[in-house]
Amino acid sequence: MTSLYGRDVNTDRSSELNATTTIVLVLSVVFVALRFWARYVRIGYGTDDWLTLVALVFVFVTGGLNYGMIVHGLGKHAKRVSTEDQIIFFKLLLAFENIYVTAVMLIKLALLSMYLRIFPSRNFRLASALIAAVVVSWWIAICAVCIFQCHPIKKAWMPWIDGTCINLKASFIGNAIPNIATDVAILCLPVRQIVKLQVNMAQKLSLLVIFLLGNFVLFASIYRFTTIMQFDPVDTTWTLATACTWCVVEVACGTIALCLPTLRPLMLMISSKFESITSKKDATPRTGMQTELVTIGGTGGKTGHFHRIDDAYEPNSSQRGLATSDGSIPHVDPSDRGSGDEVSLHQGKIDPMALPLSRCRAFLHPSTCTRSLIPLRTRQFLSRSFNQSSIAYSKPQPTKDDVLNLWDQYSNAGIPTTPGANGRYAGFMNKRRNMSSKLSFADLVLPSGEVIQLCADSTKYPEASALFRSIRATSPVVVSTESEANASPDGERQSSKRTFYVKDIRPLNDVQQNLIVTPDVVFPDTKRHYQLRHHPELLARLQFRSWLKGQLTAGLQEKGFTDIETPTLFKSTPEGAREFLVPTRRHGFAYALTQSPQQYKQVLMASGVSRYMQWARCYRDEDARTDRQPEFTQLDMEWAFTNAEVVRKDVTDIVLRSLEALRPAHSYKNIRGSRVPVIADIPQGGRPADEPVQHKIKTLTFQECISMYGTDKPDLRLPGRIHAIPNEMCEQFASMMTYLQDPLIEAFHVPVKDLDDDIPRPKRFTEQFIETLPKHLRENKDGMPVILVCDSRQPRGGFSSLGVECDEIVNIATGGKGVLEGDILVFQAREKPKGQYYRASTAIGEIRNELYKKLLSNGLVEDLPAPGTPESMQFVWVTDFPMFKPTGEDNDPGQEGSAGIAAAHHPFTAPKSKHDLELLFTDPLQAKSAAYDLVLNGVEVGGGSERIHIPTVQEFIMRDILKMKDSRIEDFAHLFDALKAGCPPHAGFALGFDRLVALLTDTTTVRDVIAFPKTMKGDDPFVKAPTKVTAEQLAPYGLQLKGKE
Repeated sequence: MTSLYGRDVNTDRSSELNATTTIVLVLSVVFVALRFWARYVRIGYGTDDWLTLVALVFVFVTGGLNYGMIVHGLGKHAKRVSTEDQIIFFKLLLAFENIYVTAVMLIKLALLSMYLRIFPSRNFRLASALIAAVVVSWWIAICAVCIFQCHPIKKAWMPWIDGTCINLKASFIGNAIPNIATDVAILCLPVRQIVKLQVNMAQKLSLLVIFLLGNFVLFASIYRFTTIMQFDPVDTTWTLATACTWCVVEVACGTIALCLPTLRPLMLMISSKFESITSKKDATPRTGMQTELVTIGGTGGKTGHFHRIDDAYEPNSSQRGLATSDGSIPHVDPSDRGSGDEVSLHQGKIDPMALPLSRCRAFLHPSTCTRSLIPLRTRQFLSRSFNQSSIAYSKPQPTKDDVLNLWDQYSNAGIPTTPGANGRYAGFMNKRRNMSSKLSFADLVLPSGEVIQLCADSTKYPEASALFRSIRATSPVVVSTESEANASPDGERQSSKRTFYVKDIRPLNDVQQNLIVTPDVVFPDTKRHYQLRHHPELLARLQFRSWLKGQLTAGLQEKGFTDIETPTLFKSTPEGAREFLVPTRRHGFAYALTQSPQQYKQVLMASGVSRYMQWARCYRDEDARTDRQPEFTQLDMEWAFTNAEVVRKDVTDIVLRSLEALRPAHSYKNIRGSRVPVIADIPQGGRPADEPVQHKIKTLTFQECISMYGTDKPDLRLPGRIHAIPNEMCEQFASMMTYLQDPLIEAFHVPVKDLDDDIPRPKRFTEQFIETLPKHLRENKDGMPVILVCDSRQPRGGFSSLGVECDEIVNIATGGKGVLEGDILVFQAREKPKGQYYRASTAIGEIRNELYKKLLSNGLVEDLPAPGTPESMQFVWVTDFPMFKPTGEDNDPGQEGSAGIAAAHHPFTAPKSKHDLELLFTDPLQAKSAAYDLVLNGVEVGGGSERIHIPTVQEFIMRDILKMKDSRIEDFAHLFDALKAGCPPHAGFALGFDRLVALLTDTTTVRDVIAFPKTMKGDDPFVKAPTKVTAEQLAPYGLQLKGKE
């Protein structure tokens, strides 16, 4: 038999189907790659990009299943397909149906997400959410129908067995209709937004073309629907060949349609390069006007990040406003009719970005005529769609007269030497408030930080009032004033600000035209000058930093310290951290930037300087963290003829002296969500007798910190401590936790808030917490942590797994305080230390800190004390550190010795006692050092030690204990010379100033207390450092670049 219902059963379409599938899959990969390249070049990746990538994965799985079905019969008549192949084919078809609809669903969601980056209005979001809900519901329904189309399920791939199945043809049609309907809805979604624009028809059509690029996907869906009508269950492998392959075509075209609108930056790059080449051949300027179309998503960016201000591929970018942290544009007061009313012209065409609110009706529908209703990205999208003539915009060069006129206009003449002298003030003028056609107000921020109020009254000084209204907000000005005005704006009559009439005013410089400043604006790091000027909490932190520096310096000078500067360009020595090298023009020679002035200050002790101090700049090539920068400031101190107790006492004195002068109860204020000390609010005069100093500094040994808090940097604000559970009380429980034969079981208790009997909430939290633990804690070789929640509804309150001794164990774990409903107990096993524990933390200590952090963010425990209160500043001295630690525990290079151990602090730290010195001959890891750290709220803010002042002992430790090479020991020859010169016993301390200021000003990152900080990558985003060096720059140093860039 060679025919079936008139069909030639020998026909085979496998090659055709394979070729079609391969072509569309390759194209989809190419376009997704181009999309990601364009995003990388332009503004980074967003949600729609990642959804597109996930969709591409499912597209490939769809294609792979189609290949599999082709191998097992698709494209052939059923008569030519073996029974075994038919079973595999039907199994693959079942999987194909589910994967296909998943790919379609992801493509639709990605397209909706891309729309929201351009039209993030409330109504548009609601419509998008509704369509997204329909799409997801459709996906769930289709997957369910596909999986359960037959009963039993295996009848789907074994049709000859007993059972029932739904009408497959009807299900395919039912799948396709809502699919096409949602395609239509998604494609039409932005049409109304474009149609209502008050622009000419040609411009509307050009915009509509951009948003309707996905139409050919709709056509693919419709064509696939027509092929379904050919389905015949008797000859499934043949009649579904076209439909299945067009499913792959449809989803592949969907990914291509998603990518096409985002490729604008690449086209601009190519066109700009082409123009740069052709411009050399043709110097004639172009005058023809050309409409530049911005594609869907072309201006989007990551949520919470910043829109680029200066884009090399974007004309007129300097005319843009700055986005807030959520990507929206801050509200602009419609009453502000100042200089914002100028209309920007570019080659004779109006720039809609520069239109004032009162004049935007010429371009936009009245219902969208306020900037607060027009999202930033939509306005940017529209502005670039109107009459941009070329990529390169050349600004006219200023003439000599222009330069001289600007100098005269903005010169510093008239700035008062003393604020208020002859009624003259200078400062930054904030946003103007027009109360009527004749009366306007604005705040003037003086250099001292004081804010006065200016009143411009056109009935008294018409010229000054007109000029006052023309000056842009945030401009620096010098103003001549009259005696204090009686009038104040409504709602400000009780203001404590002094108010003055404006007699004359002159701007001292201009500001960016579209700069928008409100309390919600978050400026990018590339605009650090805007951050410092307009984020008052940053400026307050820098002012506090300066004040604290003065207080600490005064405290040390009272104790007889001498401020001595030591060199920053030093030599490379193995002190423990990676160094920054500075090449010289002497080939093969280089400096190293100082990790600290450690060796210089020890030499000073042998030089007759009894007490040394320095505000030292230090440099370490370390991995970045929020509390660490590659360059940082420390208050460096060294004492001669002293010991550790004297050092700790003196440091305690200067720290508590500064806190006493700060008067935190009075000086801490809420500024933009942060509790920051305001220097101007520190009460003058001595502290009243009824205001006792409540700050204290406790002292704990290293081993006490490890056993009680599981870390050498304990945060004493956290309630409770860790307790060891006796083994005889929990043998059975311990065997369930760990494979260790003789473990140390530790536990701690977390009291939670009153949850109104919502006990499942902490249970759900703990389950999620375990899953999110770092890998080294989840896969701890000593065993997983066990977290139990008190629940009176469970046997023995939820602690039955502890065994018969559970009551005693709970009593020990809580320190005798007992547990309440919802309270959490955490248990962790570890190997009993054989001798001294030398690591910086234990597993349970890390879990405790991480757990409290998560509990606080979820509101399950009481908040920590507010910054500024005595309880919020928990200082602790940590003493008696191990002298050495094994190498390989971290990434620090150590002292480059071969003994397998390294100095825990640095190789100049003295043993704590003679007994510890004796241990160096037998078991160095058991020796304690005379080192000490100052910890504040779980963060090390300083460290120091007694130094080795005997040269023989210093050489013994370097050569015999650390086994450093002779060549590296020789690097310290200068230090040995100083020690041999009768160097007295000495000790020192370095206070990490950046970290201390950050902790005292309610911020988790030192970047907030540094004027120009580095990023986590070590980059300076403001000046864009480091920069790539050229071969010409390296040549004088005898250096060259090698390897990959």
